[in-house]
Amino acid sequence: MGSRALIIGPSRYTEGSGLQDHESIARSARMYGEVLGEDERWGAENVEVLSEDRLGSVIDVMEAVKRAADEAGREPESTLLIVYIGHGIYWNDVPGGAEVHFAVGSSRRHEPYTWLSSWYVYHAMRKSEAKRKVLIADCCYSNRLGHLGGEPGGAAPEDAEGIMNGVLRAEHDSSCVFTAANEDPRVEAAGCTGPILDESLRGCTPFSAHLLNVLKRGTADHEDVLTIGMIRDAAERDMIACRRHKNTLRMVLNDAREYMPLFSNRSTTDERATEHPNPTEPEGWVDLMLTETGVSFEPLLDDPEKAGRVVALLSRRPEPLARRRAEKIAESADERFREAEQFARFWNSSRPQTLVA
Repeated sequence: MGSRALIIGPSRYTEGSGLQDHESIARSARMYGEVLGEDERWGAENVEVLSEDRLGSVIDVMEAVKRAADEAGREPESTLLIVYIGHGIYWNDVPGGAEVHFAVGSSRRHEPYTWLSSWYVYHAMRKSEAKRKVLIADCCYSNRLGHLGGEPGGAAPEDAEGIMNGVLRAEHDSSCVFTAANEDPRVEAAGCTGPILDESLRGCTPFSAHLLNVLKRGTADHEDVLTIGMIRDAAERDMIACRRHKNTLRMVLNDAREYMPLFSNRSTTDERATEHPNPTEPEGWVDLMLTETGVSFEPLLDDPEKAGRVVALLSRRPEPLARRRAEKIAESADERFREAEQFARFWNSSRPQTLVA
């Protein structure tokens, strides 16, 4: 398949750097290597975890990034995956200040030139001939990372917040960015010990722990592969179910579509066949949709008023997953409720102002 994955996880920094060491970073990097190495779509021979002695400088890390980018093949299913776990920072007063910077072993907190610019990583990924390019960033300020797409020769446009979008695009390629930071740029680094995690993943950074939990266990969706949309939704459900974290992941798509396959679905046939009893109350439907995979909301549409109330409840939730679920139900309701009376019942119940506090 010609795919290559590179895991970058500097967990120790030079004395006086002002950066805190985190064993959770090293553990997360190791577990990415193990989980991807066991995935038949990847395999250990296509996954490299940089050891601590190769994380000391920007040059060391970038040489590894460039090598992975060069080795990724041109086959239709080829994927270049770069995973970064560590400290991230963002300076407003540095030239090209829209760049996020990644720490390496020799980085010093207040010295921008000792950090790895995300644009260097983007540049190397741009030159790769892999058909799919994915960046996973588990670090502070990763929410400021732009799309992996954009015109190769032109300046990247800024969005409403001044964040540079469209950094790289190659013809026929697809790209995706998963980030640990969402609205809040700060990311938890202390290892998560949530009971819903596979035991081997406890102690990893929260974002990586729950993302890896999905990759290791799979989901109840009736598919043999995990697409990027499935991964995003399942990992967010995992973090919500843990009830220990305020932040949820973010995903930036460029040419990629949500149905682009990326990892194997490692759940068993029996696990995928699991059926959840349909809740009787709207609140139960909300809880189910935010904590379980493979849930069909078609039975919900048998009751227009209940479906509308579920949409209203989901719309009030802060999680992006809740908003996506509300939009999906509303789209289905538009198709399902062809009779004016049915649609009116749904619409009236779906308006937030109809809810009683």
